[in-house]
Amino acid sequence: MYKRQGKDFSFGNTKSQPSTSSKNRKLVRSITRFANTVKLDAQGRIQITPNLKEYANLEKEVIINKYEDLVGEIITGEIYQTLSREVLLVDNEGNEISLPRSEQIHKDKYRKGDALRGVVTSVEMFRGNPKITLSRTSPLFLEKLFENEVPEISDGLITIKKAVREPGERAKICVESYDDRIDPVGACVGMNGSRIHSIVRELQNENIDVINFTDNQELYISRALSPAKITSMKIDNEEKTVTVY
Repeated sequence: MYKRQGKDFSFGNTKSQPSTSSKNRKLVRSITRFANTVKLDAQGRIQITPNLKEYANLEKEVIINKYEDLVGEIITGEIYQTLSREVLLVDNEGNEISLPRSEQIHKDKYRKGDALRGVVTSVEMFRGNPKITLSRTSPLFLEKLFENEVPEISDGLITIKKAVREPGERAKICVESYDDRIDPVGACVGMNGSRIHSIVRELQNENIDVINFTDNQELYISRALSPAKITSMKIDNEEKTVTVY
């Protein structure tokens, strides 16, 4: 709030909004101090122009810090534009999010206004603006979907050892239980497939195999290649290769 010729003028909203990190809280306090110290004199608008640029830069910094904390997490955006090289989404605060063509599942259909989920892979400044990049093809997206659907994973009773994908076609995910009473494969699949079905739908009917981890290399490889039948196997630990017949 500042005064000119006996009248009060408010500059923006000086109340800080809830923040997800201490970095954001510091930035919001900086914006609040900046808003409270703006002065207008006879030049008025000419004098405040540089300060508005500073305010815009602080807002961009808040967005960068917010999404840096969300790298590796699933977020939901609303589709507002489909381009040849990317799909553009907006979050609930109006921030633009990019889903590059290389990170799209080829079976996906994009319609304006539809909600779409993906995992945040990078946050950077691009041409003076924050650029938030999503992926729907990353193995991490598959891992996070299982983490959301399977409470035993989020609780730390089951861990995901490895996930590999051919996006939209097939995937394999290896899990291990730290509790002998819990079957990790059964927990991930759910009763009558209730847990895995929602993940399969999200990934456009991607065929997902869940396998139980073991330290026995031959057994582990056999499970990973199932349902293929293996008659013999040669493991070269030095070259880190396996030949199967």
